[in-house]
Amino acid sequence: MARSLALDWRVSRPCPVAAQRGPDNDRLGGGGGTQIASDGEGGAIVVWQDFRTYDATHDDIYAQRVDAAGAPQWSAGGVALCTAADNQYYPTIASDGAGGAIATWWDNRSATGYFDIYAQRVNAAGVPQWTSDGLALCTAPNNQIIPTIVSDGAGGAIVTWQDDRGAAGYIYAQRVNAAGVPQWTADGVALSTATAAGKGSSPVIASDGAGGAIVAWLSGPGGPGSYYIYAQRVDAAGAPQWTVDGVLCAGQSCNPPTIASDGAGGAIVTWQDNRSGADIYAQRVYGSGGVAAVSPPGAPARFQLLAPSPNPSRDGQLTIRFNLPSTERVSAQVLDVQGHRVRTLATDREFPPGTQVLGWDGRNNAGVSLPNGVYFVEVRAGTHAEARRAILLH
Repeated sequence: MARSLALDWRVSRPCPVAAQRGPDNDRLGGGGGTQIASDGEGGAIVVWQDFRTYDATHDDIYAQRVDAAGAPQWSAGGVALCTAADNQYYPTIASDGAGGAIATWWDNRSATGYFDIYAQRVNAAGVPQWTSDGLALCTAPNNQIIPTIVSDGAGGAIVTWQDDRGAAGYIYAQRVNAAGVPQWTADGVALSTATAAGKGSSPVIASDGAGGAIVAWLSGPGGPGSYYIYAQRVDAAGAPQWTVDGVLCAGQSCNPPTIASDGAGGAIVTWQDNRSGADIYAQRVYGSGGVAAVSPPGAPARFQLLAPSPNPSRDGQLTIRFNLPSTERVSAQVLDVQGHRVRTLATDREFPPGTQVLGWDGRNNAGVSLPNGVYFVEVRAGTHAEARRAILLH
């Protein structure tokens, strides 16, 4: 007889973190949704946009901690992180490394009617740690929206957002320490202020493992259907590390990206891409700002010189094959047993990825047939070089 077994509360049953809802929970597509961060002890802290005081112009930010057994740890219905006037939208959250978390959101409390960026830290006991109703990270002119957040590894966080202070689509960031003190330039540092076709939106963020972060965003349009993915690294002191306005990670018909640290100072970015249908693409960007070369399907993982054939060669004709993982400039030569070059086969010649072929007719550079014996074929591709033995038997 078939049986089922509930292995864990996290799989077998939902855990309510709040029972409140407003009279129109579909007003913003089902609300601002929930975001979650680990509490470092097997549980999690959840933050959400809350409608319990709904009056058409008033959404708040609440949070709840749930332990590894599925039991809410804070006040029934969660604790308020912000109940300021007007609307607070779409929070995101990161662990503070001490059992609590830091949440950020876009906030409409300003009398100007524009959105600003706010944040609040809540400790493991559910007590907000910073200014009542949150700390202002950016109140620059015009709208600041769509913040995302990552831990800075020191109890604080780095927040990035889309910023309209000068022209729609700038990308800014701010670091805030564990005490709630912004660490960088007032209202944040600019990661991209490109205009026209370079306008940025939908930023995402990952730690660089050194107190800074890597931010990726959608940029464009640069023409009909042309949206690109750009990225920028900002160090712990708030200094952008790469090309002004970011490095290009991908181009075509991209959709908003997501990002994860690669554990080596860089990041891997992924997105849905419409260049040939709704496909999924990914790109790695190194801590230096270099973008990983992507080999086409079937290309080898590394440079490799294969054994010449036929070997021995009895008619003076030899085929030399080598594998390239990416486009490289190649030099190839034939050496005698004393290491003297007797024939040049290629000099700084560009080859595409994949298996490539060169030929040797058993002659030297003067066109004279070489005597029977042992020779060595050496191929260099970029910084890599390999040699293989070849035998001539006329």
